[in-house]
Amino acid sequence: MPLNDSNFLIWYPAGESQFVPALPRPFVREPEVMSPVVWLVPGETISFYLNATDNSAPAGAIALLDEKGGSHVVAQSLSTIVFPGGSHVYGSFTVPAVVEGFVRLKLGTLTSQYCWLTSVDKASGLTAVVKFRNGDRLQNLRYKYLPDDFYQQFRIRLAVKNEEPEINKQTYRSATTGKTRHLYSEPRQIVTFQTPEYDRNGHRAIVSMMEHDTLLINGQPYAFAQAYKANSNEGDVLTTGEFAVSDENYATLHRS
Repeated sequence: MPLNDSNFLIWYPAGESQFVPALPRPFVREPEVMSPVVWLVPGETISFYLNATDNSAPAGAIALLDEKGGSHVVAQSLSTIVFPGGSHVYGSFTVPAVVEGFVRLKLGTLTSQYCWLTSVDKASGLTAVVKFRNGDRLQNLRYKYLPDDFYQQFRIRLAVKNEEPEINKQTYRSATTGKTRHLYSEPRQIVTFQTPEYDRNGHRAIVSMMEHDTLLINGQPYAFAQAYKANSNEGDVLTTGEFAVSDENYATLHRS
């Protein structure tokens, strides 16, 4: 099983991979199908937190492995935090200029799931950069031990499904004119996103991301509105999920 869980970068010990399910799925037709959730663009920075389930920080530096197994040097800044009962690793790295294709990351003896590396022109219309953090501990993410300005940041496949207004409004009827008057209103815009062809770990990562109290998508602030739906089934490894968030730039309070 992977060393960490509910995160966008999943790390596997030697001999394990994303194609070995934690539980049997005998009806899945294509267990080895790939549709990477995380996309990498040369020159962009990825910030991550490795929430090791055994609370033991792995040693080593990050390298990028291309499809042919070639190893590429990665500019990086990694740190270890120590807390009662264990330690974790967090930090960032800059994506090197490598030929487009499937890639994986190597950290000591650990190997990540497959990611897709491509140009910013190809990625911009199919992905968004998500950036998030929490004020307190969340799952096994111990944010209290991290710098106050540390955010996790990834480029992931994401698409807007629709936008709908939502208003919590109170009105009253004037005793002198009989007309309806405005008293109090909380208008906001609800944006529903689709997660196209995500695998199990991708769905779990989105659920965890939505639990964070600070969430930015392409630099814009959003907040939880409706629970995530993975839409999983017994026959497919990949399914398209969806979630709804409130556009916090639009949300306001209107009081008479």
